[in-house]
Amino acid sequence: MFKWIKRIIKLTILLIVLLPVILLVVMYKGYSAPLQDFEAHPNLSFTTIA
Repeated sequence: MFKWIKRIIKLTILLIVLLPVILLVVMYKGYSAPLQDFEAHPNLSFTTIA
């Protein structure tokens, strides 16, 4: 009985740890930087935006 409880707890901890990484990979799978915007405005940089 304790074996199953420990296994379930370990699986939930593993899922909680890996879920944000999996979500980030899925979210940014087709992402590419907006290069055309930066080419159109040569004075534009990431530091001026942030």
